[in-house]
Amino acid sequence: MAYIGIFSVNGIAFHYGNNFVVGSNGGTVNANYANTTLSGTVTGGNAFTKTGGYKLTLTGSTVTLGAVTVSGSELQIGNAGNTPTTTLSGALSIASGATLSYYATGSYSRSNTITGAGSLVTYGSGSLTLSGDLSGFSGTIDMSQGAVSSNSLTLNTSFGGTVKTSGSGHLTVNTSANTTLTGTLNTPY
Repeated sequence: MAYIGIFSVNGIAFHYGNNFVVGSNGGTVNANYANTTLSGTVTGGNAFTKTGGYKLTLTGSTVTLGAVTVSGSELQIGNAGNTPTTTLSGALSIASGATLSYYATGSYSRSNTITGAGSLVTYGSGSLTLSGDLSGFSGTIDMSQGAVSSNSLTLNTSFGGTVKTSGSGHLTVNTSANTTLTGTLNTPY
C-alpha cells in the first residue's frame, strides 16, 4: 500500500500496480512526461489533483476520492476492460483543455458540483445522471464516445456548456428541476 502525497512521473510510460491511499492532506499525481496507469485501488476519499500534460488512467477495482481537480491533460477512470466501482464525493473541477473521463457500463449518478471549462467524457454503454450544481461549468459533456445503443445523459440541473451525443445516445432534461440549457447540443443529425 502506498500513500499519495505528490507522485511525479518523470520518464517513459508508467504502469504501477500497487494499491494507493490518498492521505488526509490530499494527493497529486503529476503525469508530466508520460502516460501513466495506476492499476491498484485508489482509496481514502480525500482531495485528489491530476496535473501534467499526459493522461493518468485509474483501473483498480475501486476508486474512492473526495474533491477531484483535473488541471492538465486527462484523468481517465476505468478502461474498456475494467470499470471500477467509483465514488467521487467532492466537487469536480475540470480546467480548460483538461478532461475527466470514465467508462460506464451501468448507471452512474453524480450530484457533485462541477466547475471549469474542460470536458467530461463518458465511454461505454452506461448512463449518466447529473444533478449537482453545474452553473460554474462552461465546458463540454461528451457522450459521443459511448456504445451505440444505450449511452444516455439525464440533466437534473442548469447547464451552460456543450453536450455532444452520438447517433443513438440520448439526452433527457428533467424540467421539474427548473433546468436551463444555454449552451450547445451537438448531434450527428
